[in-house]
Amino acid sequence: MYSVGSALPVRLLHISDLHAGSVEETAVEQSLEPLLERIQPELIVASGDLTHRGRRREHERAAAFLRSLGRPLLVIPGNHDIPYTFPARFTRPWAEFERQWETVEPV
Repeated sequence: MYSVGSALPVRLLHISDLHAGSVEETAVEQSLEPLLERIQPELIVASGDLTHRGRRREHERAAAFLRSLGRPLLVIPGNHDIPYTFPARFTRPWAEFERQWETVEPV
């Protein structure tokens, strides 16, 4: 039994800047696989720039990759995760991110 205020260790992996849709995407994904095997995280935190240009197919690719890691996820958008096109950049900036992750304010 744990008392109030006792800390439980949690092993997490923090990743950022996947940039799905960029030329580096495959190399980044391949380099994460051995790291994931070695540290066996209980939670993966992905903090922004999941996509390169905020396009739908990039969001779909990033989400599929992250979900394929088989761990709980905490996903937070970055500036590259909003569309570069107008007017969507200003009228619906988080639509594609929210389509995959439901909210830009995860708990």
